[in-house]
Amino acid sequence: MAASLATIAAIAVSGRVIGRSPRFEAAGLVAALFVAVNAANIRDAQNVRPYALQTLLLTLAILAALALIERLARADDKAPRGDWLGPAMLMGLTAGAALLFHNTSFFVAFGLWAGLAATLPLIPSGRRFMAFGVMAGAGVLALLVWAPYAPIFFAQSKGFMGLAFWLTPKPRDLWSAWELVIGGNWLALCLTAALLLVGMFRLAQAAPRQATIAGVTLVLPLYALLAVSFSVKPIYIQRLFDWMVPLALLVVAYGVVSLPGRIWIKSALAALVIGLSVERTIEDFKNRSTTGR
Repeated sequence: MAASLATIAAIAVSGRVIGRSPRFEAAGLVAALFVAVNAANIRDAQNVRPYALQTLLLTLAILAALALIERLARADDKAPRGDWLGPAMLMGLTAGAALLFHNTSFFVAFGLWAGLAATLPLIPSGRRFMAFGVMAGAGVLALLVWAPYAPIFFAQSKGFMGLAFWLTPKPRDLWSAWELVIGGNWLALCLTAALLLVGMFRLAQAAPRQATIAGVTLVLPLYALLAVSFSVKPIYIQRLFDWMVPLALLVVAYGVVSLPGRIWIKSALAALVIGLSVERTIEDFKNRSTTGR
């Protein structure tokens, strides 16, 4: 439960860390409310499994990356020297720790560093080499944190590939992870898609580098793992992507608060997201009561 509460707190203050603008701060607070009523976050808080800790660590790594990229791109001479060091170390340490909690965190780390690499053309040319070095250094730090576990990981992976597994890839896998964001019915899925697209569009206008990282991190790990699941070994399970929820809801919240128009429209959209999330949470509780899990 502590990890899930910490994730909510991290999202709540994320606007101050990554944006330092009223709109970013408002999006962080709204997103924290969304995460607080999210079924996946509540379920993970009650289960003795690694998913809540994995979500917290990966959320911190993603937020650190979003803060890092703006500091690396900053050309203001008045900015403190080495202000990128804190976010870079936090990203490396938390991503490396997440690798210890679940093997599929490798897909997330791959997506996060790919997103960082994709921002290099958006960084002023005079700072690109330094930015690349900092990104690479954070990656090395993550690997050093994970390194003591490496022999177990390789032995475990070798044994796992020889097992007959109970999973069967199915078409629903292609979108079921997105059901975690708000809900599993078609209204919730359509609203999720619409608000994510709006949020990404508005974020790209305000902070293109951060939008690039968020977009790549949300899409690449999911579909890379699905590609493995469909072509090599069926490993996809919906709950493996609970870590996506805080980042996706942060983008959704940014889309809501940045919409032009009257406040009541934004409030109605936020209330709809909360209502659908609560409905999914209640449904989740009912299903667990029925199955005894």
